[in-house]
Amino acid sequence: MEEIVVENIKNINIKVLALNKDKFGPLIFEESYPRMEGLRSLFVELDELDYKSKLTEEEANNIDSRKKNFITQLTKLNEFDLKSDPNFTNTHDNFERDVIALYNSASKDFRGILVYLRQEITLKNQSEKELQDQKKQSAKAEKRFNELSAELASKLEKLDAQKQQIETKKGVIASKILAYHFSKQANDYIKNADGEIVKKKCKPKKYWLWGEQPEKEIEVQAGGWLRRRNLFFNWLIIIIVANLILYFAIFFLNKIGIITMQTKDWFTIEYGVGKLALLTLLYYGVHFASRNYYVNANLAAINKHRKNVALTLDDYLETNPEKGTRSQMIKQGTQAMFEHLPNGYLTKAEKQDSNLINEIINTIPKKE
Repeated sequence: MEEIVVENIKNINIKVLALNKDKFGPLIFEESYPRMEGLRSLFVELDELDYKSKLTEEEANNIDSRKKNFITQLTKLNEFDLKSDPNFTNTHDNFERDVIALYNSASKDFRGILVYLRQEITLKNQSEKELQDQKKQSAKAEKRFNELSAELASKLEKLDAQKQQIETKKGVIASKILAYHFSKQANDYIKNADGEIVKKKCKPKKYWLWGEQPEKEIEVQAGGWLRRRNLFFNWLIIIIVANLILYFAIFFLNKIGIITMQTKDWFTIEYGVGKLALLTLLYYGVHFASRNYYVNANLAAINKHRKNVALTLDDYLETNPEKGTRSQMIKQGTQAMFEHLPNGYLTKAEKQDSNLINEIINTIPKKE
């Protein structure tokens, strides 16, 4: 193998050296291998950052010393011979401990140096780029100045007017974009809360008095947490009412002698437990759907408010107001757009446990 020196550290295949099962068998250097890769990356980056010219002599000597130590460890690894070393297990363990200790100390001592060198490179690149940009801008500015020097006064007045118009257009465009996004979000939350109206085709029906009715389209509500909540609530009421009717039917039919079955024969403990579990599940469904409905309705109301503020601000900016008034209006509009406005939905969501049934009854859609 090529002699391991500082100049070729970047091209050394450490994985082949450390994880060679043909050479070391089960005693490969699996624990120290990632540390050796880390040390190699550390010293390569320090070289690329030209640490010798940017650090003090003491700091550079410290890095050189650790680098030579690392080269020594790699040389040992390359020269290890399992067959000629009867005590290779101890040699293996000592090598792993030495590499791990070197990695920990180098990472700790050179972490601040790396940060410093990286910042120096970044600042240098930024400075060079800014200098080039400034040269280009200076050349353009000088050329522009020479072309417009004869009409400087009139051009400056025109540029001021154009600048004011551009700033106004920027505000108008920004408010239009915000209004569009807030409107889209509000519609999405409304669909999540109330569902959406879709058209559904009804098949032809035959009636005894009116004959066959033609196929027609009707509008129905699809999706939405409000519809899910009402569905759970309707099943909850149906089961309760059905059980009440069944109970009183068995009770009265038994009393007048039509049937011999008693209520206790049907309404057993097992039946009651099963029915209670079903009612609990439905009640939880009502509770869960109701909370999600209020959350989405709250978000929809907030985004509607923000859309309205954005549209109002858009209408105002299109009038091309004065600069000071425009800035103040944008500031006030932004505050009004993003401030927290209580609308009652979250309060209902927090208090729904105590008034859930009444709230559902008040919000169930009525048939016209």
